[in-house]
Order: sequence, then C-alpha cells, then structure tokens
Amino acid sequence: MIKNTHIVLLALLLVTGCRDIENSTQEKKKEQLERIAPQHQNPSPSAPLNEVPVKPIKKDRLDSVFIGKTTQELNQYELHQCFGTLIETTSENEKYAVSQYALNREECGNGKSKILLEKLLGYDDERKANFAIKDELIVNQNHQKYYYASVNLKLDGDQVAKNYLVAYKDNANPTIAKIYKLWKINLSRGKFTNIEVPRNLTFDNPNYADGI
Repeated sequence: MIKNTHIVLLALLLVTGCRDIENSTQEKKKEQLERIAPQHQNPSPSAPLNEVPVKPIKKDRLDSVFIGKTTQELNQYELHQCFGTLIETTSENEKYAVSQYALNREECGNGKSKILLEKLLGYDDERKANFAIKDELIVNQNHQKYYYASVNLKLDGDQVAKNYLVAYKDNANPTIAKIYKLWKINLSRGKFTNIEVPRNLTFDNPNYADGI
C-alpha cells in the first residue's frame, strides 16, 4: 500500500513540474512579444514624417486658356505680340490670322510663348480688328534665330498649296532649309495639326530682305 502511495505522489510531482515548465515558457514568450510589439506599432499622429516637399508648378499668364476668347479680351493679360499675319484663303467672307504672344519682347525668340489661330470677327469703333481664338500652341524657344511663321506650301500629296505653321532656323539667306517642326493649319476645323517634316523641305525666308 505504501509503495502504491509513493508511485501516485511521484506521478503528481511530474505532472505539476511539467505544468510549471509550460507556464514558465509561455511567460517568456509573452515577455518577448511585449518587447517586440512597440517596434511595429504605427507612429503617433504627432510623429514627424519624412515627406518630400512638392515644388509648386510655376504658372504665368500664358498658361491661361485663350481658346474661345477674342483678341480684345487678351488686352487684360498685357502680353507682347511677337508677330501677326493674315493667312491666305479662297474665301472673301472668312479671314484668318496666326499670331505669336509672349510675356515680353525678349521671350519671343528665346523663351516661352503662345501661338494662336484666329478668325476675324470684325472691327471695333476705332477700326481695330477683333479675332476669335480658335486654337493655341504653347512653344518654348532657346535660340534667338529660332522663328515661327505661317507659310503657304505645296507638299507631296497636296493638289494646291496649303497653309502651314513652321518652326525654323533663320539663316539670313533667301531660302530656309532648316525646319524643326511643322503644323498643318486646318481652317475648316480651326486646328493646328502637327505633321512630320518632309525631307529636303525648303521655303522662301519670310524675314529676308535683299540688301539689308
């Protein structure tokens, strides 16, 4: 009987010891989790964030949309007109023009400017022409001999000469041979349409004056 009692007590001691070891292991795991957890918590709302500041986009008067306005309404923007020329048309009732505007004279040939396609509306009391603006292009020039002009050209595929807007380098010669960009002027749609510059394209220099 005594021997059986000793066996029972020994069994109870073994069970109790295992439970103590298990509880001790759980307590250690809990302590480890408590030490690790703060490292993964979300920062408080007041904690500074390493945000990269966004630089504001610098805009000026040329960034305003001019389509739908009239040239008389452009007076409020106080722009400098770099050039303005009438476009050749077959209609006597409809007249169009191409103009270039910049913030000042210096930026006409070396800076940011805007080119407008305009349709004549009529004349004011002082006989000044007023045009409706149909389309616009923002352009950037980085060379003083870099010009824009409206020219009448007959390209491959054209049955008759048509109106184009060209960006070219003025070489002070009667013929222009260096063309950077080319736009077809679609008067029926009132749009500038960018097209590929044909190889070996040349045209008469609109700024050339013989003997000057």
